[in-house]
Amino acid sequence: MLYKFRSNLGRDGNNYQYSYAAINKNFRFYLHTYFGFTKDFLITYRTKDNREATCIVKGRSLESIQKEKLDRYPIVENKAMSGLKFNIIDSIQTAILSIKTFSPNTTNKQFKNEISNYFEVIENNNVLNLTLDLRDNGGGNPNLVKFILQHLFNKPFEQAKECRIVKNRHKDIFSERTKNKWYPWYGIGTFKPKKNNLKEIYMFLLMKVHFPLE
Repeated sequence: MLYKFRSNLGRDGNNYQYSYAAINKNFRFYLHTYFGFTKDFLITYRTKDNREATCIVKGRSLESIQKEKLDRYPIVENKAMSGLKFNIIDSIQTAILSIKTFSPNTTNKQFKNEISNYFEVIENNNVLNLTLDLRDNGGGNPNLVKFILQHLFNKPFEQAKECRIVKNRHKDIFSERTKNKWYPWYGIGTFKPKKNNLKEIYMFLLMKVHFPLE
């Protein structure tokens, strides 16, 4: 199933994270698209004591599945068009910055202004810890990633060393198959941190990493 699904999903080179994320989110859709509908599922599995066993799982209607999903995981609307959410827990001197996308439904200027304001608040409120929540972030503009890194790092840094595109898709050797391409917006080069960058502060990163099932 994974081979079928992945062969029709986009990805960045050999990085399958986006594909696995899409499969985890819409497994039902891909299953029905490639293998059709069924009322019963015959599952073969291996037990803890290494025995092979089978069971039958009854299919359910999409309506009942969606209802249970909403009951378990209510939708919390994020009214900020930038996809940003920020708050400070004073009792533990911790700021939480949630970034749902690097392709905001707003201007890049507005996104950057909000990020700058948040880090000014962090600097002026004696915050000792920052939790950066990137769960379910689908990526987007590398320039916006670079802008945030300029607030997180206190020394010059490189975001990307080079960008390569396909030159000859029939070649197997990487250097012959691709060529170097200059994309300034891709974050290539060395960048200086912003003045209000994090200095002596602990940072925690929340992410969803999608592992293959093979």
